[in-house]
Amino acid sequence: MIDDLKNKLAELTDFDVRASFYQASSAGAGKIIYIEPHESTAEIKSGMNPEYAETIYFRVIVGVPCKANPDAPQQLIDAVRLVRSKLWAGERAPDKVSWMNSFSFREFESCKYIRPEANETKALAVLTLEIKNRVAI
Repeated sequence: MIDDLKNKLAELTDFDVRASFYQASSAGAGKIIYIEPHESTAEIKSGMNPEYAETIYFRVIVGVPCKANPDAPQQLIDAVRLVRSKLWAGERAPDKVSWMNSFSFREFESCKYIRPEANETKALAVLTLEIKNRVAI
C-alpha cells in the first residue's frame, strides 16, 4: 500500500517524495512529501478464519520552504490541493480509488497546518489517510 501511495504521489514532479518518517535534518531544500504509517487496527472475526479486515492510517506530510519566502502559506495550501487532486483525480467513487487494491480509501481527518518555528526551514501540512483492506494470513 505504501508503495502504491508513493508511486501515485511521485507523479508530482516538483516534490521529493519519500516513504519514510519525516526528519527535518534529512528533508531537502525544495518541496517535500513524506508518507509515514501512523496507526493500524484489525477486525478479526474468528481465529479459524485466516482473513481479516485491516485499517491502516497513513500521514502524508507536505512541506514547502518558508525561509525568506513570503508566499509560503499560499504555496502550502496549493501543495495540499495538488496532493488531493493527484489522489482522487478521475475517480468515480471518492472512497475507493482505482489505483490501489483496497476496499476503502479516504481522508480520515481534516488537514493540519503546522506553523514553523524560527529555526525551521519548512512549513508543513499533515493529511491523515485511512486505508481499509482485507488481509489473509
